[in-house]
Amino acid sequence: MRRGTLERVTSSPLSGGLDGGASAPAPSRPAWLYRLLCVATLPLTVPLFAIHPRLRGQLRHRLGVLPRHVAAARGCIWYHGASAGDVNALLPLARLSVDTHPVAVSTFTRAGAQLLEARLDDARSSTIVRLRAPLELEGCVERFFGLLEPRLLVLECLELWPALVSAAFRRRIPVAVVNGRLSPLSLDRYRRWRRLFAPLFAGLSQVTALDDGHAERFIQAGVSPSRLAVASSTKHGHLLPPHVGVGGASVVLGSLHAREAELLLPPLLAGLPRRKTVLVAPRYPSAAAAMERVVRRQGWGVRRYNGQAPAPGEVGILDQVGGLAGAYAGAEVAFVGGSLIPRGGHNVIEAAAHGVPVVTGPYTDNCRREVALLRAAAAGRVAVDAQEAARWLVEHRVDLTQRERARSVAHALFEGAARVHARLLGLLA
Repeated sequence: MRRGTLERVTSSPLSGGLDGGASAPAPSRPAWLYRLLCVATLPLTVPLFAIHPRLRGQLRHRLGVLPRHVAAARGCIWYHGASAGDVNALLPLARLSVDTHPVAVSTFTRAGAQLLEARLDDARSSTIVRLRAPLELEGCVERFFGLLEPRLLVLECLELWPALVSAAFRRRIPVAVVNGRLSPLSLDRYRRWRRLFAPLFAGLSQVTALDDGHAERFIQAGVSPSRLAVASSTKHGHLLPPHVGVGGASVVLGSLHAREAELLLPPLLAGLPRRKTVLVAPRYPSAAAAMERVVRRQGWGVRRYNGQAPAPGEVGILDQVGGLAGAYAGAEVAFVGGSLIPRGGHNVIEAAAHGVPVVTGPYTDNCRREVALLRAAAAGRVAVDAQEAARWLVEHRVDLTQRERARSVAHALFEGAARVHARLLGLLA
């Protein structure tokens, strides 16, 4: 970001900070209206926890009635992310923190909770307390803070929930955002509710944005430029060494959306020799059955992936959360989804960490910097559509030099997570 640009955007209507960064002003009228709205929706929310299969059994926890073992995290660094993708990005930081601080990680979704259990199964991570996030009600949030007494609250992407963040401000607990993304559309929405959200942005102690564009929009939203930095996503910090994993498929299609499967699988399977093997990892496991049907229509065998490499002429479908990183091991080439449709693209560095060259579609806003680094190293390609992506996957030939370049890009980004963590710890000094 150029200095002139920073000076221009700080004059935005949403700018204007809170001195000190961790204290809150008296609640405005929009804040009171927001609280009333949250309370008013409670009669609708509570029955959902009784009848919805993904929510059943969580109500006491979400209300702040926490199990006794949570007390072990008192004085912790509290990491919070909404979903599995957010948790994936926070875990490298959480693991770095356990050497010096108690750690708690919270999430909203069932997929996020499942990923926590899958990824925190080693002895070093056993002390990390796993939580379902509180309901967005002041009393529930206060009970969490009262038991955890966190020293730092770290939010993934932009989990800027007013009750949660305001509770931290009242207790003068610093709040940081990592992997910060703020789209123009989201900024416009926050501007419409500026009296509610401007104090929250202005009170943030630290924001690490994914690129200069996101950083400038954070400044427009009210974050002090002195509290901003730009870095690649911390999700790369958990990357497995290249020899770990039991993948073994020739071609891996990672984080594939259902519509992308319909676009990519027919031309890919039509052109790929039957001696090859393919592994498909749906972005959402619920799409696995639909992807099986697409594969069968192309005349290939298909089965659910169980850790064993698919047989030649066969497509494996990975329908379990948390298995993709290891599945890239041994692949010749990978396609990373969310990029043939306007979803912004997903984690290209998981594949690169195993020395696997990466192909994406044209929509890579969420991973623009990582894709640019891979392309500059001749270890990544961006296809204009599914036909071109399929052709590149079919024509790919193993190149050991290219694999090493992909691995080097991933390792450089891995070190970036440690730098982000060091910056967070600076708030506790």
